[in-house]
This record gives sequence, structure tokens and C-alpha cells, in this order.
Amino acid sequence: MPVSSRGWLGAIVSISLLLLIALLIAACSVTTSRQAGINSAELGGRHSPDFELLDQDGKIVRLSDLRGRVVALTFLYTSCPDVCPIVAQLFAQTRDRLGEANKKVVFTAISVDPERDTVEQVSKYLRAQGLEGKLLFLTGDRPSLEAAWAAYHIGVVKEPAATTTTGAPGFYYVGHHNRVYLIDAEGRQRTLLKDFEFTPAQLVQALEPMLREIR
Repeated sequence: MPVSSRGWLGAIVSISLLLLIALLIAACSVTTSRQAGINSAELGGRHSPDFELLDQDGKIVRLSDLRGRVVALTFLYTSCPDVCPIVAQLFAQTRDRLGEANKKVVFTAISVDPERDTVEQVSKYLRAQGLEGKLLFLTGDRPSLEAAWAAYHIGVVKEPAATTTTGAPGFYYVGHHNRVYLIDAEGRQRTLLKDFEFTPAQLVQALEPMLREIR
């Protein structure tokens, strides 16, 4: 049966994405463990790369500005229809479970969609999701975000969607790595959660050793 040029293009994009992800994973290979019963890797306390992005209020935020608190860092986008909202709520539930200790943690997301995730859109998203004051959502222009993705080994690929599915011409999804970095109060990478298959209780357990180190 003949294959359309669109079909070939889709196959090439899929293969390219798989190759990109494989290369990035190889570049970020570390000792694997089952931290708190979840798929994780210990990063040995290496320095976590700094970045300079904008928060939901348009203020400049650097990772170095967050020293003194533990940072749970992931990568999301506001137009995501499935996994990203679940992860955002998982962060919020973890924050609530921490009680007073939540003041020692900054739950942070960096956008993987610079064209749509403006400061205004990010702020609107947090309000709609009930996440104001619970999640620091950072965005910026494409060069700034691409630098952050590269520093944290996050593969990002646009995936055009059929208008019959979305009803919106030009709509696209964003394929990206599902990862959470746990960064201690000294700005050192301690743990990499390789997927989002964990509960708030398990994330609390993974954070606790770093929280105990804060005086």
C-alpha cells in the first residue's frame, strides 16, 4: 500500500525524536536507584546550571536566587492536554503534604513552549489550575528556554496535530522529557526522577533528606 509523504514525514520525525532522546539520556547517564520507591538516579551533588527566566509576574528569576531552599524542577507547557496538568497538581499536593516545611521548597516548572507560554498565559494558567502561590512557572524567549533545556538534558519537539482532532488549525503538541530534578539548598543536583510515576508521599520522602540539611 502506498505511503503518503505526510506519513513518511511523521515517521522521520518520530525516529528523529527517539534518536534525540536516546542521545540525551546517554549524555545524562548516572547511577540508577529506587529512591523512595520511584524510578530515580542519584546525581552526586554536582552543581546545577543556573538560568535566567521570567516568572508569572514578569519578574526575572535565576536558579541562584533560590539558594537556601530546595528546588523541585520540572518542565511543562500550559497547552498540554494530559500529563502536564497532572504533574502540576502533584507538585501542589506534595507542597500541601509538607505542611510548614513547604516554605523550604520551591516547586518550579520551566516552559517547553516559548511561542504560546507568554507571561500572561502562564499567569492565567496558574489561576485556572488553582496553583497561585504553589508553583513557580518560568518562561522566556526561545533562546533562553533552549539554553535551559540543554543544560538539563530536556529534549523538546513540536508535534503538529490534525485539525480534525483539535479543531484548531496550526495547533501542535510538545513532546518532551518527563523529568524532575531535586536540587538542594546549596544549588547541587541530588536526585533525578526519571518519570512522573510517583505519589506526593513518595516525593515528600525523596525531599526529606535535603530538607533536614537546612538550618
